[in-house]
Amino acid sequence: MRSLSPRSSRAGQILTAVGLIPVVVALGALSWWCWQRGVVETVRDGVPLTRIEGVWWTAATGAATLGGILLLGAVRAAVLALRAGPRRDRDVGITRVRP
Repeated sequence: MRSLSPRSSRAGQILTAVGLIPVVVALGALSWWCWQRGVVETVRDGVPLTRIEGVWWTAATGAATLGGILLLGAVRAAVLALRAGPRRDRDVGITRVRP
């Protein structure tokens, strides 16, 4: 197993955070679409009725939950990338002598 340098690890975390954002947005849109499909409005004998389809609402809840978990992962990756900061000489093991 090869070890990653701090620079490549930081770049990977930034790419992970940025890459997860479109996935989270897509899951949010999917959740909204499924939720809307789960509400069926009909009229019987002049009386408006609203019926709830549980399968669609379950899919919407699952998509929203997965999107929330991935959003937490994106925030975590972004925070870790920002906390890594630039490399310092002491991290590399270089000793400088003061003149």
